[in-house]
Amino acid sequence: MAKKATRKCAVCKNDFALDSIDYIKDKGKYIEIECYIQKELNKGLNIDIVHSKLEIIKKTMQVEQEENTKIEMEKEHNKLKAKKQEVNRTTNKNEFIKYLMETYDISTLPKQFYFKIAEINNGNDKRISEGITYEDLLNMFKKKKTYLDKVASNNVTKGKEMNGYSRLNYDLAIIINKYDSYKAWQRQQQLLQADLIQKNNNLKDEIKIDYSKIKAEQSRNKNEVDIGDILDEIY
Repeated sequence: MAKKATRKCAVCKNDFALDSIDYIKDKGKYIEIECYIQKELNKGLNIDIVHSKLEIIKKTMQVEQEENTKIEMEKEHNKLKAKKQEVNRTTNKNEFIKYLMETYDISTLPKQFYFKIAEINNGNDKRISEGITYEDLLNMFKKKKTYLDKVASNNVTKGKEMNGYSRLNYDLAIIINKYDSYKAWQRQQQLLQADLIQKNNNLKDEIKIDYSKIKAEQSRNKNEVDIGDILDEIY
């Protein structure tokens, strides 16, 4: 059986259970309601003033409780968010590793490589100013594959060995150096997407269709416009 939460009354000095006695918390001190009323009456205050003070204290307690609840909910939300991010991070890392092993025909990767990409991911790699997510690393490797193949081919022509793990490390260095341009490309894509959405919304606002003028089973001639054509243009 769980032990009940108790506090010591600042007036009578007796312990009381928080869930069984009416109390207030005033200036950090817990006081039973009856003790508070008696204490204030002993000061010469009338009962109406005492009750007014009690209401103010109770409202203050309510505000504090709501604020504490909000803080606790925010903490739990952040914990959940962090857990989801960790799950996504693990999934993205596994997908990234799988792509590398398949693309570079590597059956196993040394522990040193896992340490290296972890340093890149958390931003501790000296070559970068911020961490790079595994998702971004994977996207960059995929988008730059043609370029990386071309660089590798040129190196082979020059007599430099470019295969398996040695090429992977070489390509990883290239990807890291191109991260700033990748971020700039990402921002540009976001702006273009936002602009496209805005233009589509404006188009929908501009095109007004009067369905009352469209007759069922009405024949079309070459000068008529099919409503389906208009909807296709909108969506």
